[in-house]
Parts: sequence; structure tokens; C-alpha cells
Amino acid sequence: MPLTPRRAVVVLTALAMLTTTLAGPAAAQAPDPAPTYATAGVADTAAEDTTADLAALRFAFASGEIGSDEDAPEVVPGSLLVTTTDGVALDGVLADVAAPRFAAAGFASADAIGSQVALVRTAEGSEVEVARELASLPGVIAVEPNLINEWAAAPNDELYGAQWAHQRTNIEAAWDVSVGNGRPLVAVLDSGVAGDHPDLNGIVVQSLQAANGQVAPGQLANDECGIGHGTAVAGVVGARGNNGGGVSGVLWEPRIIDVALTSNRNGCPPGPPDDATIAAIEAMASLPEPPLAINLSLGGDRPACPAAYTAAINNARARGIVVVAAAGNNGTSGTSVPASCDGVISVGATGSQNQRADYSQTNDFVDVAAPGGVFPAEQTVDAAIANMILTTCLPGNGGQTLGCDPGFAYDVITGTSFSSPYIAAVVALIRSVVPSLSIDQVQAVIENTAQDLGGPGRDVEFGEGLVDVAAALAAAQGGEGLILGPRPSFPAEGGAPPTPPPPGGTPEGIIRVSTGGATDPIAQAVAVSSGLPDQSAAHVVLARVDNFADALSGSAVGYGLGPLLYTTSTGPLASATAAEIQRVLPPGGQVVLMGGTAALPATLEGELQAMGYRIIRLAGNSRFETAALGSELVEEIKAVTDRRERDFAFVTFAGNWPDAVGAGQMASYFGIPILVTETGALNDVTRQALTQLQPSRVFLVGGTAVLSDAVAQQIGALGLSVDRLAGPSRVETSLAVSVLMFNELVADGVDSGIGTVAVNLRRDFTHVLSATLISTFGNLFVPLEGDDGSVVTDPVLGVYCGFSALGGQHFLAGGTDVITDSAAVTLDQLYSQPQANCA
Repeated sequence: MPLTPRRAVVVLTALAMLTTTLAGPAAAQAPDPAPTYATAGVADTAAEDTTADLAALRFAFASGEIGSDEDAPEVVPGSLLVTTTDGVALDGVLADVAAPRFAAAGFASADAIGSQVALVRTAEGSEVEVARELASLPGVIAVEPNLINEWAAAPNDELYGAQWAHQRTNIEAAWDVSVGNGRPLVAVLDSGVAGDHPDLNGIVVQSLQAANGQVAPGQLANDECGIGHGTAVAGVVGARGNNGGGVSGVLWEPRIIDVALTSNRNGCPPGPPDDATIAAIEAMASLPEPPLAINLSLGGDRPACPAAYTAAINNARARGIVVVAAAGNNGTSGTSVPASCDGVISVGATGSQNQRADYSQTNDFVDVAAPGGVFPAEQTVDAAIANMILTTCLPGNGGQTLGCDPGFAYDVITGTSFSSPYIAAVVALIRSVVPSLSIDQVQAVIENTAQDLGGPGRDVEFGEGLVDVAAALAAAQGGEGLILGPRPSFPAEGGAPPTPPPPGGTPEGIIRVSTGGATDPIAQAVAVSSGLPDQSAAHVVLARVDNFADALSGSAVGYGLGPLLYTTSTGPLASATAAEIQRVLPPGGQVVLMGGTAALPATLEGELQAMGYRIIRLAGNSRFETAALGSELVEEIKAVTDRRERDFAFVTFAGNWPDAVGAGQMASYFGIPILVTETGALNDVTRQALTQLQPSRVFLVGGTAVLSDAVAQQIGALGLSVDRLAGPSRVETSLAVSVLMFNELVADGVDSGIGTVAVNLRRDFTHVLSATLISTFGNLFVPLEGDDGSVVTDPVLGVYCGFSALGGQHFLAGGTDVITDSAAVTLDQLYSQPQANCA
């Protein structure tokens, strides 16, 4: 629904004070990327000796040699992976390779295996020549060999015993809460799973085969090569629990999508080739219901992430899929692909005594650890049971790699292959209970609650530590520990990223509100507040930095009269926040604390009083009560001020759901209380608050998956008018609020001076809520997608085309890690479109 500009003149004086003070530093200019033959390292050399060049193709990488021939990944002969800037460029590549010069170089055929990746086949021995021709095509950012990875499993023994791993991760307490709500969906990309196994029958809901870059249906017994690895991995994820026999997976009754990466179709290679792995990841991202997590118990030592993997991982994450991979079994400090790639949770292995498994690789990119077992020094049944991982195996396949002898269906095994699916299943368990969490927030709660092993804090052996499932689930339910800690960036091959920053950084027509570095919520809130003149705030709202619900209610309490700032739940007031309060709030001013002493420590009151301020603490026993208290305060503020207002109320989901943050923009402008409730029924505290408020309209923010029709009916039973602001995605729900706000502004005669503030709906929402202050000057939220805010979706294009005609300012909330300069350029061009060009 387009926001149609109206012609009128309205002066919003508050807008003027933001136009100069909120600008952040421009990003440095980046060079225009040139196409590279990223992994061969021979792009500028002659190809007179094909054998020598192919050796370079196999063993030399962009950052140098990776080791001896024995250590190097094996290449699939006559096979190349081509990565382009976008899907349109890929179409062009597939058309261009039909040119005679490609046939002369040895080209055979090409197929798309993803939106940015193509598999190109060549005559054996002509790979380098074809690669040089491909690298010269417009839009090609990388041409890479198709390598064969290794399964991340160590040798197994034929034993049957107890599952000590579950006791080490404190999962029994998590099972008291849930064993996986709604049969969560997990994808196992592996050697194929025996879906007819007694503990996996009915758990495997779909079997596919991804060979030669093409994904096709498979069979229930999907392991054509008889490897058994995938069956063992699937048992860790979800061997049926509580069924009176066998073993129990992390999830007791999940749904598993089984994708075989090795089969007769690709000649049963010794390990999973890149083309099959990448095609399978892309296929999972294109499903109508994407899995909650993808497990990759595979990899190979490489010093950088190939562009083809980067593209596939980014596409999966854009569909809300958490990608988990085994850190590797070489026992060295080498880095492994895909585990070390940015955007992947890399999982190391521990033994039964919580020690690092001696085979588990150590590097800066290991994120967390899970049980993987160790091979015991003493070759006895008891020792094997006490030290190795018990899981399902491929029955009746004695003598094969990971198969059982006839008559057996379970075995013990070791490897990071079995640590990785443990974390993938924990991801699905958490997301099934708290579906509102973003990808980064799921990873954050797992890492922030892990049992710290090794050196203090993050280390190369255990990452953040051994997973504590119960603690992670409790943190997710409580909205705590949702901020992902800093981590190094793994080198990427293929030159520049697919969407390079524009020359000159952020466009001149857009003001970036940021600290200039990584977007920390506390510092970001201060950056937003810095647009207010000294000593100009009527009050300040202070919320816990990692509690979404309190900050959401606090955006309405702010009401444009003061900023929403943050501090931590323990320790003294954050120094940057303290300095900003003193700058913006006159002595004797009021600070509103959102939440009880468990959210904001009691010591804060003494600190703030010593600074000369009055304190109001909205301290409920739950987030429902805190929100209700906030609604009462909003009404009191409205009664003593002469500001624009609406007699509305918002009701949102009480969890960390991105739909809810869109309400903050309108709540802060019109002083609309924000209440919270559960999905299935109207919370009693919220019912009482609505009864007291008696708003003329109540808006449910979000679809029926987060706020059921029963909630709407129960509000209607109070005699209140109920409307729903929702769309098929978080972006469209946020846009529904923006459209409503625009229409209400127009109803008040505000037809010009309306601007925008772009926000990232896939990052920590506290920094988005602090940006509601900018909305109080007539700026509508523009919701962006992608972890880095690089994705401007079609619904956004449809709503904000030609928006500069309204004469308002345009802002970005956060640094380039939250909203890329390339997205800013797209928005600048969108806003500047002539109205005649807009649909």
C-alpha cells in the first residue's frame, strides 16, 4: 500500500535539530572489485603445463599453501564453482558460456545450483583455462575448484552403552520444559540417513539426494554408498525419545530432512563434494518451510571461505536458518570450511570429563563445544561406553565405514561430527519454544550461558564453553543474554562481497546515526539521544540492555519528551549512559526505571539520586505488569502535556518477536501504550490494563502465529474495537504500522516534513527501540532484512517509492554492521524516484 504524498506545509521544528547533530562518520571508500580466480592463485600465469596448474588449483589458495598434498582437499576433476554478484548476473553467465571461446577452452556444461552459484563442468585438464575465461565475465566475483570434504567422524567401535553426553549438557532440566514443541524441523546434510531405522522411522519426513549440483528425491533408506555417517548424526539430533527402547536424541520427536551428499549419482566419492553441499544448502533455503537449523558434520582445512559457500550461507540465513558445522577432527589449529565461515556456528568436541577431545580443532572461530567423545586408551566395552558417543547406526552393514553388524542398530563413535548435530538440535529446541528469536539471538543465548571451560571467556579450544541446554532455554524464555559477543571475521575468498559499498560511503541525502564502530545498544542509544539539545529532556527512560519487553514499553513512556537509554542488569550505571543523562536532563529531572531490581539493580537509584535526579521505578513481577505500569504512566504524562496523542493501545507478543518493535515508532509519537500478552490467550494483567484504559481502538501487532484469534476475541469481549496490524513477514508487519502512522499524520494535517528511519529487524531489537526517538519528529520506520541490513525487500520498495517528495529527512539507525552503505544507496535512489515512476 503506497504512502501517497499530500500537498501542505507543516513546520516540525523538532526535526531541524536532528538534521545536523545525528550524522555519523562516513564509511571509507572501498575499491571497485575485480573478478578473481580466488582459490587457484594462478590467474596471471600461463597455462602451458596443465598438470602443474591443476596442482596449483588443488593445493594453493589465495592466502598461500595449506599444507602437503596429503593434507589438501581432493578436487573433483572437470568441475568449477562460479559465484556472481546476484541472480541476474548468474543468468548472464549461464548464457555467456555457450560462446565458442568457452568450448575451445574445454567447457562442457553448466547448471545453477543456487541464486549466485553455478556448477561448470569442463573437460578434465582444462579447468584452469575455462576458469580464466569465466573470471573475465561481468558480474563474476569468484571461480573456485569443486573440492571434496571429509566427514568429521573418527573411527568407531561396535559397542552399546549409556548416553553420558546428555548429563554433561544439563539437558534433562530443559526436557522438563520441552522436548521440542511442534516437531521442530532440522536438516541433516550428510551421507544419507536410514529412515527405516527403528529410532528414526517417522522422524525422517523427507529424503533428498544432492549430487552433481542437483537436488532430487531420495529413498527412505537414503545412504546408497553404505557410509552410515548420516544415520549416526541423525540419531544425535532426534532419535525418538521416551519410546521404551534404543537411544534418545536431543529432540524426542523432531522432523528431519535428510539430504544425501554422496550417492551412486555422483559415484560415491570418499566425502561430500562442495557442489552437492552448496546445492543442498540452497535447496533448504528455497523450501516453503525452511528448517530451523542445518547441520553440516563435514569440512576440510582451508584458510578462507570460498565465495560459493558465503553466498549459500547468506541465503540460508536470510531465510531464517541457523547453519551449524563441525569444527573438524585434525586436532590442529587449522581452520575448517564451512565451520569457520562467517555466519556459521562452529562446534568443537568435548569428552566425558569435559576435556577438549584431542582431535577437536582449535582456532579463533570455534564458537561453542558439545560432547563428541574420545577414543579410550583401554580397549574395553566399559571404557568405550564411558568415553564415546552412543547413537544410531546403519543396520546390517558390517564392514562399512560406520555401519553396524547384522542385528545391531546402535553403536558408539567419536568426532566433532556428533558435537555439531547436538548444537543444531539445541538450536531447534530453543527456537521451537521461543520462535521470536533472531539467528544471532539464538546463538547468543547458547554462547552466553555455556559452561566456561579452558581459559576465562572465549578461547580457541572451547569457544564460549560447553553448551548448557537448560540455561540457554531459560535465558531465551526470559529474554536474557541475547546480545552476541564480538568475534573475529574469517577471511573470504572471491574478492569483494556480492554487494560492495558505494564510493563515498553513506549517501549525502541520508543521515547515519551511529557511533562509527560496531553497533553496541548502549552506545547506539546515546548516539540517538545526542541529537537532543543540552538540558532539553523532560525525563529519561532507562531500560535493561538485554530485555526487549521493558524497552518496548519504555518507547511509549519516552513519548518524544526524552530518550530511551540502557544499562546492564548488574553493576553500576553504564558510564556513557550516565554522561548522556547529565547532558540531556536538567537537575531535578525524572528518570524512569523500567523493571524491578532483577532487571535494573537497586544501586542505580542511589547513583541517580546522587546525580540530582528523581526516580520512578516501574517494577512489576513480570513483563506483563511492567508494561501495564508503563501504560498508566503514559496516560499520566498525556494528561499534563499538550502534545499530539491518540486514544489507542497496542498489544504485542511478550517474547522477543520482531513484529512488536514496529509499534514503537507510533507509540513514541502519539503516546500509545504498549501492552504484552501470550500467544494463545489474553494475559489477565493485560486484560485489567485494557479495562482501565478503555482505548477507542486496540491494535494487535503480528499475525495469528504470535497473537491468536482467541486473543482478539477476548479483547473484543471487553467491548473494545480490535484491529490487527500484520503481514506475511516481519517487514510487512512493521510496514503496516508505518502506513497507519502515516495516515494518522495526514489526518492531523501533517502532509510534508515526514521522513524515515531505516532499522534492521534481524539484529538486537534494543538498538531499534532507541531509534523510536527519531520517529517522534515525524519519521517512519523502514524495516530492512539480512543480518547486515543489506536487503531492501519488495514491500519496502512499494511503500517508500518517491518518499523524498514529502521533504523530510532520512536516517539510518546504526553503523555499517547493521545497515550497509549499499542498502543506503538503494534507499536514497528509492526515495528520490519521481512520483510518476512509482506504482
